Amino acid sequence: MDKKTNNVNMPIVGMLILGILGAVIVSASCAVISHWPLPVSVVPYFGGAQGFWWGAVVGAITGLIIGYLVDEKHFTDTTY
Repeated sequence: MDKKTNNVNMPIVGMLILGILGAVIVSASCAVISHWPLPVSVVPYFGGAQGFWWGAVVGAITGLIIGYLVDEKHFTDTTY
């Protein structure tokens, strides 16, 4: 079977998707936790903007790794 070549690599797509999702989820959780009626010990260290960048960086690194692992272009099939 011929492998299709894409213009965009799977690691880049994974990095973008998980980076955006991570940024939105972490910034939203930092914004919500500061107003949620919980004990003082669970107040987030970061605010909404710092949480956004923290989620973006961690999500992008995770997406890059997962995208590389699921991309078939990097692995050869030698069983057949």
